This record gives sequence, structure tokens and C-alpha cells, in this order.
Amino acid sequence: FIDDMDDMVSLIDTVQLVFGSEDFRRYLVVFQNSRELRATGGFMGSFAVVDVQKGKIVNIEVPAGGTYDLQGQLDVFVKPPLALQVVNKRWEFHDANWWPDFAVSGEKIAWFYEHASGRTVDGVIAVNSAVLETFLGIVGPVANNTYGVVLEKENALDTLQHQVEIAYDKEANTPKAIIGDMVGQFMQISTELPKAQLIDIIFALYMKKKKKDIQV
Repeated sequence: FIDDMDDMVSLIDTVQLVFGSEDFRRYLVVFQNSRELRATGGFMGSFAVVDVQKGKIVNIEVPAGGTYDLQGQLDVFVKPPLALQVVNKRWEFHDANWWPDFAVSGEKIAWFYEHASGRTVDGVIAVNSAVLETFLGIVGPVANNTYGVVLEKENALDTLQHQVEIAYDKEANTPKAIIGDMVGQFMQISTELPKAQLIDIIFALYMKKKKKDIQV
């Protein structure tokens, strides 16, 4: 119990470091699909750029095309690691999480983002798809009227995968638009939770961080 409390304090200190600064901070949050395995936990299909200041999130951007929105945008040619050259002759942002050591992969993710977008970030956070299932297990099903879906713990990943691969607007070509919509909805839900559920989520985040489903 004492060890768990010590770890919880460490988690809270990390959250305070990320969100509690008086200064403006920009973080890159990459969403990793654990159904497509990669060294740090899954394929980086989507990402968000999160701006924070004085303990508040002041802006969130979730590109509707996901990580592929940055494809071909690099200001320099980068040759992939040897094994990756089998399938890709050019190294791109979506394959930047190449090493299991997240400190190394995180730096490379930030580098690719800077050289593809022209913007720098103060940190990188990776969130695996299992975190979504845990979140829904605590808050219950979440309905999205825009896309006509209900995300439940048992079907959330299947539902989202269907939306981003099959049911998206082909003309607009924005397969990951639903991700941005749902992120905004989850943020709103989080601000309205009873304290008991909020504590449950904090403990769940601690466990996910311990299992490396969340890496910072």
C-alpha cells in the first residue's frame, strides 16, 4: 500500500509538472493502436497537439487525417533503419516510435513532428488504445450523435476502427475526424465527473502508466 501511494505521488508530481507550469507548454500526444504492434506499444495512427498553461488546457488540435497528414511534409530526407527499408524507403513521422526505449523514441517523434510541421513541442506522451477501454469501463458508454456511434468498453476499438477505415467521409478524406470529436467529448466528460469517479480514473492512469500503456 505504501509503495502504491509513493507511486501515486510520483504520478501526481508528473501531472503537476506537465500541466501546472505558469509558462506555456505544448505537448504532442500520440495515440497508439496496440492491434498494430510497434516497439513502444502500437502504431501511431492519430495524434493531438495539446497546449497548456497555468494548469489548464487552452487548445487541442487533432488532425483529421491522423499521422498521415504529415506524410511527405519533412524538410529533409531521412533513410529508415535497415529493417524498415523492407517496406518504406523514406522514414516518416508515423514510424518514428522505432525503439522500445520511449525516451529515445519520444525524442525521434518530436524531431519528426518539428521537421514536418515547423513547430516544436515541450514533450511527448504516448497513450495506448487500452486506456480508452479503461476510461469507458469507469464512466460508462459514451454516445456521439455526430457519427451515430456509442462507444462501450467491449466494442470501442472495433467501432472506431470501422469508422476510420470504412465509414469515414471519402470525399473529404478525413478518416480520423471522429478521433478529434471524441477527444473533445471525453475532455468535457472528465470535467463533470463526480469526485469518486475522478479518483478511480487517477488510479487507473497510475496502473496504465505502470504497465506502459501511458508513457511520457
